[in-house]
Amino acid sequence: MSIVYKDYFNIDENYFPCVNESAINAGLKWDDFYPHSTFIDLIGKAERILSRSEKRSLWISGAYGTGKSYAAFTLSQLLTSSNSDVEAYFDKYEVLNQHKTELMQRLIATKGEERILTCYRYASSSIYDNNDLIIVVQDLIAKSVEKAGLQHTGANTLKQGILKWLEDDRNKQLFSGYVEKEYKDLFGGWNTDEIIDKLKNSNNPANLMSKINRMANEIGILAIKLDMDDLIAYIKDIITGNNLKALIFVMDEFSEFFQNNRGRLTDFQKLVETCMEVPFYLIVVAHEMGNYFHERDTDAKKIKDRFIQCEIAMPDDIAFDLMHDALKIKDEAIKDWESKLDDLQNFTRNSRNAVSELTGIKQEVLTGILPLHPMSALLLKHISNAFESNQRSMFDFIKSDGDYKAFQWFIDNYGPYDGTTAFLTVDMLWDFFYQTGRDN
Repeated sequence: MSIVYKDYFNIDENYFPCVNESAINAGLKWDDFYPHSTFIDLIGKAERILSRSEKRSLWISGAYGTGKSYAAFTLSQLLTSSNSDVEAYFDKYEVLNQHKTELMQRLIATKGEERILTCYRYASSSIYDNNDLIIVVQDLIAKSVEKAGLQHTGANTLKQGILKWLEDDRNKQLFSGYVEKEYKDLFGGWNTDEIIDKLKNSNNPANLMSKINRMANEIGILAIKLDMDDLIAYIKDIITGNNLKALIFVMDEFSEFFQNNRGRLTDFQKLVETCMEVPFYLIVVAHEMGNYFHERDTDAKKIKDRFIQCEIAMPDDIAFDLMHDALKIKDEAIKDWESKLDDLQNFTRNSRNAVSELTGIKQEVLTGILPLHPMSALLLKHISNAFESNQRSMFDFIKSDGDYKAFQWFIDNYGPYDGTTAFLTVDMLWDFFYQTGRDN
């Protein structure tokens, strides 16, 4: 049998090619995010809005594969973590040590003892219009409040929307048809008038509200919902009722919402401007604002003015480190691999020198990515940034095991004794980025 690279190492199962809800639920560690210069700048901007020095939200942009989604997730966790966890993160990375006496202490002091509640939403494809946005924001805030064990649920604010909806006789008749038949047991035999009376007179209608929401979700009565003014009142109620330092809503991969709602952003503008009155902040992850908003659009200008723009860029040396981190050498193959690595290094001496001179990356970092050729690694980082597809990112190239020829395919089929094909060279990027990726 021929020897292939997978005999020596595997791709780390915890190496996530794309940061999304699945990755987070699978245990993505926020403190593994390397704090390069653009992220350190982001922390500083976040501290300014928390201290109310800036009554604005954050707009995070950057090319595909630069880690902007990971940056947003890490920031949200950093803001809600304990002081000891914040200090541990600053201690973990040498690049942060110089910022401990200023940025870290300022961040800890700004956070204080009050609670910061964070909501995280990935992707906006299901949020087609402002009505969808209102439903999603309210629902996720409610779930975050419940998960955090907060006492004040904002139910009194929410009930006003249902009472308003039930004022219409047609709505009331529809509601009664379900309450007094299929859901009779759920409501203990109450009729619609009794439910309305209990909503109006109860100071704590959370349990009844939960039952109404359950029924509405199951039968699809989406009309029992808030308008934007109701949602903003609910947000304010949650913040003041729970004495929150801040309520932060992360909107990751939110490009589609803006593409679908060009010229219909008045409600979104209202939501964004809430930070002027209470500490409710959005962290939007999308392309640069110029892709969606035109300067001559008055609403668009107001939206832009309510955001601090933050561009995330990944330095070449960090990209190479992340590629190296994906390779997990098998314990039983460590000694043999080290001897093979010496031979491979001899073949790439000139290219390593050239890449090192161009980028300033240290030689040991470049040897750590073998059998990925140094020139391939450099091009991989830049071509994935230009390709504008999160299915064709640098990370996806390393981890993917699909039907295209990416890094996983290479280590399954080639090994250190294969001569000129012992390295994943520049020409081998073609299939991934063009042959099977041309639709993008």
